[in-house]
Amino acid sequence: MYLNDLRLANETAYISEQAVSKIQKLNPSVAAKAVDTFYQVAMPELFKHGTHVLFTVPAAYSPQCSAKHLPGYVRDAEKFKALGVDALWCLAVNDPFVMNRWVTAADPSGEKVFWISDGAAEVSRSMNLAVCMEAMGLGTRCRRAGLLIVKGRILHVSLEPPAEFYISSSDYMLKVVEAYLK
Repeated sequence: MYLNDLRLANETAYISEQAVSKIQKLNPSVAAKAVDTFYQVAMPELFKHGTHVLFTVPAAYSPQCSAKHLPGYVRDAEKFKALGVDALWCLAVNDPFVMNRWVTAADPSGEKVFWISDGAAEVSRSMNLAVCMEAMGLGTRCRRAGLLIVKGRILHVSLEPPAEFYISSSDYMLKVVEAYLK
């Protein structure tokens, strides 16, 4: 897969109220539709303004995602901010209730990492990041990846090989951001 094969999905996804507040500071005209206690927003609107790091994971609460992937980004949030990153985003094929609990457990402030719920894997499919994990009983999931997005344009993607975890990690993406933005 090449960078040109990836594009920001035109699909909508669910985000938290804190994420809506953050994104409206960057883009006051963003439309966010309240659905229950969450908000539905078009994916391109999330990344239209500013600098973002999006990391994608197969599943909330899975061992690798919970022990290393998400905690690394929470730990390094201030480093990303110092490099000019406006927001860190975590996308997984889980419903918004699960995503909210999982990310809030790692980031009680709700301000370091914002979550994106891709419950039906529509965003993952649209971005060519969907992977079949039926053999593990998980159905369609999102591949593990790290993306640098500036003003709506994907500048870099680190797409992990199956069952690997390195180039989408916080440590690696810090190096990527530093190389692109310094």
